[in-house]
Amino acid sequence: SGCDLPHIDCRTLKYDETITHEGFQVSTLKISHDTKEPCAFLVETGGVRSLFLTDIGTTEDFDTTALADLDYLFIEANHDETMLRTGRYPAFLKNRISGSGGHLNNRECGLLVKTLARQSPNLQAIMLAHLSRDNNTPEFALATARECAGVLPAVQWSVASQFEPRRCI
Repeated sequence: SGCDLPHIDCRTLKYDETITHEGFQVSTLKISHDTKEPCAFLVETGGVRSLFLTDIGTTEDFDTTALADLDYLFIEANHDETMLRTGRYPAFLKNRISGSGGHLNNRECGLLVKTLARQSPNLQAIMLAHLSRDNNTPEFALATARECAGVLPAVQWSVASQFEPRRCI
């Protein structure tokens, strides 16, 4: 496993835990997903706050109060609702993906971005991530999330590639 490598510091973090390592403060935030103890991560260093939020099934019970003054946001825009509903996946999988333990659709992503942006006047960039290969496109994700988030003129939007690491669209 990767944790056997001597230069990697592997730690298990629990909900609402914060650690500091080499100038980075990492806090876990409880999210809804159908796995054991799913978390989002708030990473802070040098006054810069970045939120990494994927594998979240619903935003209904997601507490955004500690998420003011974000600078960067990496957020799931997993699926387009119509593509998922009319796509080839079996009903049980469609229900899982669109359920409270599944994944955020583009609209839900945009609405959460709107909430977080209101609390973060210095938000610089948003990267949409964890797009479904079969039930989304970068164009749908970006257009829908931006429409739902409202006007954010100072924010740079991008989409993480579904197929190539470290490549943005």
